[in-house]
Amino acid sequence: MLTPEGAWMIATAAATNAACAIVGCYLVLRRMSLMGDALSHAVLPGLALAFIASGTMFGAENAYAIGPLLVGAVLAGMLTSFLTQTLHQYAGVPADASMGVVFTSLFALGVVLIKRGIQGVHFDVSCVYQGMREFVPFDRWEVAGVELPRALVVTGGVLIINAIVVCAFWKELKLSS
Repeated sequence: MLTPEGAWMIATAAATNAACAIVGCYLVLRRMSLMGDALSHAVLPGLALAFIASGTMFGAENAYAIGPLLVGAVLAGMLTSFLTQTLHQYAGVPADASMGVVFTSLFALGVVLIKRGIQGVHFDVSCVYQGMREFVPFDRWEVAGVELPRALVVTGGVLIINAIVVCAFWKELKLSS
């Protein structure tokens, strides 16, 4: 029998999958399907550095603040795209090979930063590597008078933004793909 907690986990997983699928289809059509994997792995050093920096500068209780972590992830993602394009364009490395080299290198750097730079703080390494869907129902936000899991609110927002962008730029995406 499906419990309410299980329903929240399934809804969050479905929203995450749908948000990724909307954009992922265009990456597959452009023969860049590895880019999503590359970006998702390559943001790890940005997250680790932001976690270390925000905990050092603003105190350990602020290390979990979403703002610095988001900035670190975005900067690492931009670095990934830049390095991938630079290797492809100037070194003559094929696009898929350059993505593979960059994302594995940055992911390895992130693992080293986590293992070496984060001590004495509750930072669940397996959660960072694999995610923990079973914790979805426990962290809730109140939205319009209804308590919803924070992960569902965030991924639902991303899903809506992705759908709006794809609808707004349908012709451009169709032409470029």
